[in-house]
Amino acid sequence: QELPSLTFPPASFDVVTLLEVLEHLDDPRAGAAEALRVARRFVIASVPSTPDENPEHLRFFEEAALRDLLLAAGAAKVDLVHVPNHRIAIARLP
Repeated sequence: QELPSLTFPPASFDVVTLLEVLEHLDDPRAGAAEALRVARRFVIASVPSTPDENPEHLRFFEEAALRDLLLAAGAAKVDLVHVPNHRIAIARLP
C-alpha cells in the first residue's frame, strides 16, 4: 500500500492521525512526511507493539524505529506512550 499525496495545502490541520496505518505502507517515511506536511502542530500515530501474524502488516516498528521514522519525516520532537498492544507516537512540528 502507498499513502497517496494528500490534496490539502501545507499546515491545513492542527492534528493529523495515522492510526494503525504506518505498518501497512510500502514507504512509511513518505506517508509520515505527507502527514507532517499537512499538520500544523501534531501528528499522532499508532502501531502494534508486538509482532503478529497479520499478513497485511508489512513491518513492525520498535520504539526507536518509530521515533526515528517521524523525526526523519520532519518532526521536531516525538514522545511515545504505550497502551495494551500498541505504541502511540505524538510527533510535534517545529
